[in-house]
Amino acid sequence: FMVRSGIDMNSEDRAQQRPFSTANFMNGYFKQQNIFAMEVNTDALLSYNNKFGQDFNFSASAGANALNRRYNGVNGSVDGLIIPGVFKLSNGRSIPVMSTDYSRKKVHSVYGIASVGFRDKVFLDLTGRNDWSSTLPVENQSFFYPSVSSSFILSDIFKMPALISYSKLRLSAAQVGNDTDPYKTRKYYGQSEFPASGSVPTTLHNVDFKPEITTSYEGGLEARFFKSRLMFDVTLYSNLTKNQILDVPLDPTSGYSRAVLNAGTVRNQGIEVLLSGSPIQTQNFKWTSTLTWAKNANKVLALADGIEGKQDIGYGGNATLQARVGGSTGDIYGFGFVRSPDGQIVYTAAGLPARPAEIQYIGRAFADWRGGLSNEFSYKNVRFSFLVDGQYGGIVYSQSHHKMSEQGKLTNTLPGREEGFI
Repeated sequence: FMVRSGIDMNSEDRAQQRPFSTANFMNGYFKQQNIFAMEVNTDALLSYNNKFGQDFNFSASAGANALNRRYNGVNGSVDGLIIPGVFKLSNGRSIPVMSTDYSRKKVHSVYGIASVGFRDKVFLDLTGRNDWSSTLPVENQSFFYPSVSSSFILSDIFKMPALISYSKLRLSAAQVGNDTDPYKTRKYYGQSEFPASGSVPTTLHNVDFKPEITTSYEGGLEARFFKSRLMFDVTLYSNLTKNQILDVPLDPTSGYSRAVLNAGTVRNQGIEVLLSGSPIQTQNFKWTSTLTWAKNANKVLALADGIEGKQDIGYGGNATLQARVGGSTGDIYGFGFVRSPDGQIVYTAAGLPARPAEIQYIGRAFADWRGGLSNEFSYKNVRFSFLVDGQYGGIVYSQSHHKMSEQGKLTNTLPGREEGFI
């Protein structure tokens, strides 16, 4: 039986100083922040181990955890200094703007783990956990998520060819629960500068959202060859995420900028492959090379209740991440060009490209696949390694490129600047 408690504390004093003649702060600027964060974790764990006969090993554990997280922050700033170079709140030309940040979160949990092994060849693991989170609505604060996994040492169960040193098959099914940040279940007023007392929130709270649950299924095969000089590992997985908690953008005419929602159902399916080997291995020198490759398919299966057709996830400049059933959570939409039937850009009478009435699908931020190659060379006690990785497919929206094009600072804005396009 074990009981333990740990405290993680962090205290910061920050200062931002802007001298006279700084862009946007011609008369200087000073900001001071005092931040205190603390997390307390208390655990109790009861464990049991036993062996039944010559074939079975059994172990079990039951435990509980209490998490208490606190954050406090005090901020003060002055825009404009009386004496240049004196960075103090008392040196401001106006009354300092003061604000405070406060956050509390508690999660209480109980969990259990059981493991069974048969002749060190077959293994079965069961887990279950229940959390009660203060950040969720009262009626949905409790959520349970179990898991089951098994593995089979095939090289010990079956007779294998001499070139196979080791092989293992693994299967698992698991659920993982997740809560959210504090203060999303009720309306609360924000702080305003003196002499105002508060501001109406722009985020529409939700008194009935549910915890996020991800259900995962995974299968994998590991094999080693030639006295473990060559290793191969492949994993197939399928993850289904329901009730993902998001702050989604709203139409400003609603009176709110964002809303807290359970954002439908998203599926991720993919494959991960690893190939590693030691082409050269002597008494003092060893070269190990590892190749990885992974592919994931993300698909939106359902949107949040009450939302039809599309759901905005986030904005960045003129680009919008938008989820639609059948698409992905990485689909980027924006204003493209209006084109003629033969593909030419249509221009207005002012000589500028015409703008479509609705945003269009631009591309997907997610890569088609990712891969990497690492090499490690060791000679006695000296090691040298390097890694090359990358991805194929996917697009990136650059707001820097957007702004510099908008301001005419890039060479691609030169054609047509003087003579026009028409």
